[in-house]
Amino acid sequence: MNAFDALMAFQRQTTALAQIAGRLGWDQETVMPRGASAQRGEEMAAIEAVLHARRCDPRVGEWLAAATPPNAAGRAQLQDAWRRPSPRGRSRPTGGRARCCCPGRWRRDRPCAGCCPSESFM
Repeated sequence: MNAFDALMAFQRQTTALAQIAGRLGWDQETVMPRGASAQRGEEMAAIEAVLHARRCDPRVGEWLAAATPPNAAGRAQLQDAWRRPSPRGRSRPTGGRARCCCPGRWRRDRPCAGCCPSESFM
């Protein structure tokens, strides 16, 4: 496998793991049962640790330096994969409440227990 193919395979797996982390977050906010926050915290910490290790993997720099895209589509893939901001860096959609640390608060429509740093609306 050449450097370009290795890099793209690595990026696809990293993206898949990030999507799993996103689903865990969605599940936490929508259907996670009460009392499951400690376990979910461990799950989220584990997946974020794996993602961090992948994003800091020294092989990425080596692959980028050696990668030769096979065509224009490959060049676009390479640029898209490594210039895209992380999901955490994206801005929030407009409208709705700011995220609260209380799981499911938006769904229950109750005031926060006072644990959140901000009660503002977007």
